[in-house]
Amino acid sequence: MNQRTCLQCGAALQGRSDKKFCDDYCRNIHYHRQTGNGLRQVLNIQKMLRKNRKILEECLRLSEAGKLISKASLEDRGYRFKYHTHTELLREKTPTYCCFDMGYRSVGTKIEIVRVRLPE
Repeated sequence: MNQRTCLQCGAALQGRSDKKFCDDYCRNIHYHRQTGNGLRQVLNIQKMLRKNRKILEECLRLSEAGKLISKASLEDRGYRFKYHTHTELLREKTPTYCCFDMGYRSVGTKIEIVRVRLPE
């Protein structure tokens, strides 16, 4: 009979006939080597988008409705302006840069934070 070995380290496998790895460590190492740096970059971008959305939501909740804030105040909280999910043209055809359902638009030198309705 053919001896089965771990796809990562080559150790002999015992147990289930469809087992591919000797333990969770080898399975994880193999997965991360297969997916490479591309998956890591996607996960980092998703993390930044979620963080940006959270910052916008916190600023909207803390500020009074319609109150404008400075760009620096968003940056101080860790907002990264180059990460957004989409752009919409709202009020007066001004571009609104969105992170999911939260967004901001420039009003002169200040920023207005808005909640955006996403299509169903």
